Amino acid sequence: MEGVGYRFHLDFQQQVPAGTGVPVAVKALFTGRVESRDSPGKVYYPPLLPCETDLANVPSITLPESAMLEPLALPMNAAGCINRVYTYFRFSPPCDLDNDTDVDRDDYRLILSRRNTAADAGDPRDVNGDGIINLLDARTCVLQCTRARCAT
Repeated sequence: MEGVGYRFHLDFQQQVPAGTGVPVAVKALFTGRVESRDSPGKVYYPPLLPCETDLANVPSITLPESAMLEPLALPMNAAGCINRVYTYFRFSPPCDLDNDTDVDRDDYRLILSRRNTAADAGDPRDVNGDGIINLLDARTCVLQCTRARCAT
């Protein structure tokens, strides 16, 4: 956000014999924590800074060999995630809302838990994309059940 400052704190100790320390390259990734309301126990950590989903692409920061505290700067190309949309659902098969590779009663219940509510853009429970999570979405998924009688 423009005009907002953030401070981060990192403690790092390198245990080596005196005079043998070396600069150390580290990768730092600042994330958020998102807990799913509809799937208890599912927690996601979307990256905020830098805006990378692959740790291999996160630039390194070199911690100097020093007995003095020194300020560190982020690499110039470390951009934050502004208006980035993350989707944590697989869409194959459709209606597999709990990501367990089948469509069953648990997926149906995830739709019913938000029945007759407005859907956020991209919400996979709004199967027909009409902006409302309702019985039409549930019916579509029941017809796609991969188990007899939509059993779990």
